[in-house]
Amino acid sequence: MFLYGSSFLIVFGASQYWCFILGIVILTTNEILVTPMIPLLLSKYSERQHHGFVQSLGSLSNTLGSALGPVLGVWCT
Repeated sequence: MFLYGSSFLIVFGASQYWCFILGIVILTTNEILVTPMIPLLLSKYSERQHHGFVQSLGSLSNTLGSALGPVLGVWCT
């Protein structure tokens, strides 16, 4: 998770092209590793009768982030 967050700092602070590419490679690698773990962890730490509800909240949070992120990014600048 630390590498996932730090890759954003590398990308945003990149002053040279190779720094940007390095940040994107780290970001993509960590996204490939972290994204499948989220449903696994949600399933592991939720009660059995709430698995469906918790999984839907996890999916909803990802979808809302993708939908509202660009809107809030434009609004905040």
